[in-house]
Amino acid sequence: MGRSLQNIYCGIEGIFRDFMLEIDGTLTKSPRFHSDLLDRTTKPSSMRPAVMRDSIELRDLMRFRHAFRNVYGEELEAVRLLDILDGVENQVFPDLKAGLQGMKKFLEDDSPNNHGPDNPPP
Repeated sequence: MGRSLQNIYCGIEGIFRDFMLEIDGTLTKSPRFHSDLLDRTTKPSSMRPAVMRDSIELRDLMRFRHAFRNVYGEELEAVRLLDILDGVENQVFPDLKAGLQGMKKFLEDDSPNNHGPDNPPP
């Protein structure tokens, strides 16, 4: 379960990286890369809306990913894993879905194919 939770966060972070590179055109290289990426993508920029809403559950998942990668053979607590899984199911996934739907709408509305004489770009 720990590996699956870590993979979930890595997948979300991959989405964040893609949006940062493709829309914002930059990707931070700070020592706090993961935290900075989360900070930047959960807030709107001059180029796009927030990719998804920030939440305690999302931050917990990010911290778990770090801890999981650095656990060095220590046992994971089942209760903690279940708490994180509950947060993913009830908060992170719904927020991600809503954020991606918002990004899809933003990209469709801002698409050059949607602009013409009767619908100029913003």
